Amino acid sequence: AASTGNSDLLRRLADHAIARHHPHAADAEHPYLALLESVSAAQARLVAGWMLVGFIHGVMNTDNMTISGETIDYGPCAFMEAFD
Repeated sequence: AASTGNSDLLRRLADHAIARHHPHAADAEHPYLALLESVSAAQARLVAGWMLVGFIHGVMNTDNMTISGETIDYGPCAFMEAFD
């Protein structure tokens, strides 16, 4: 939506993401900023959880991330020897 300059479509997508995954953001003074902060926090919790058990995700790029903070596409991955 952003690549086409269609701000209405982008707004609809963000509103759907808020309603579906981060409903508390709807009550914020700046809901889209609250969505960004919530998504960032969810991703940070996910990666911290991996680190806690020694999991190494070999291809942690944007097509392997979700706004809900879930692991997808394990691809090349491993566990640190100390945690095996």
